[in-house]
Amino acid sequence: MLNDFLDVLVNTLESELNLRNKIKISELNANEGISIELVPTSPLRVTLNKKQELNLKVLFLKKSKNRRLCMDELESIGNYLTRLTSYPNFNNGSWNNAEIISSPAKVTKEENGNYTYSMMISCKLYF
Repeated sequence: MLNDFLDVLVNTLESELNLRNKIKISELNANEGISIELVPTSPLRVTLNKKQELNLKVLFLKKSKNRRLCMDELESIGNYLTRLTSYPNFNNGSWNNAEIISSPAKVTKEENGNYTYSMMISCKLYF
C-alpha cells in the first residue's frame, strides 16, 4: 500500500513539474539525482472499523554540483505539494494533505563538488 502511494507521489511530481532528473524511490545516484525515502512513523489513529490515519514522512534528497539547483527543485516540489487542493488517491487509500516539516537545507558537500540537500514532507494518508 505504501509503495502504491510512493508511485502516485512520484508520477504526480514528474508529470506536473519540470525536474532535471527522474525521482528514484531508493538511494541517490553517485553523481546527480533526486530520491525519496520513507521515514519511520506510526499511525495517528486507528478507527473502530480498523481504518488508519497516518502522517507519512517522506525524505527528499537532491544531489548536484549546482547548489542552487538543489534548493530550487526541492522548493518547487514542496510548493507544489502544499498548494494542491485535491490529492490523487492510490490503491485502497486516500491522500488528504501535504506539509513541509523540514525546508530544503544542505546536508553535505562531497570532495567531488556535489552538494546534497534534503527536505521532509509529511503526507496525511487514510486507508
